[in-house]
Amino acid sequence: MDFQMVIDDAARTNLPGVSARNSAATVSDTELEVHLGDLFELHAGRGQVAAAQQIDDPKPTVFLPLGVSAAAERFADQTIAVIGSHEGLVMVDFTDTVDARKVVPEHDDSESDSGPRGIQVRHLILSLKDPQGFVEALGQRASATASAVSSTA
Repeated sequence: MDFQMVIDDAARTNLPGVSARNSAATVSDTELEVHLGDLFELHAGRGQVAAAQQIDDPKPTVFLPLGVSAAAERFADQTIAVIGSHEGLVMVDFTDTVDARKVVPEHDDSESDSGPRGIQVRHLILSLKDPQGFVEALGQRASATASAVSSTA
């Protein structure tokens, strides 16, 4: 089952190649697959998902940039935000670290830093059009929207 990511106007402007057509979380009987355009890719077994819950936008305490960013300073080590909006946020916790691929866009002044990079993810924040449906598809009990700030404190 495909769950489209929310991609707002700011993300379409600032994340070249990212659109609702190529950004989704796919839940199958055996796997969770996540793509944010060509910028991020993750494949994890369903058994690796420990929990999933809807969360509120953590602003103003924490600002999550659009795209792929580390969110460890407020949440936990190996927390990655993969978002195209601050709406429909979901936190997925894995039983152990999961390998993912992040593409660092080319910059005129630093070609050596661009290209695909392997990263380790233990907690993943996504922006989805149907966050509750996604949580339910993962087989987790859909809870009332939790506050990201209070749930991580």
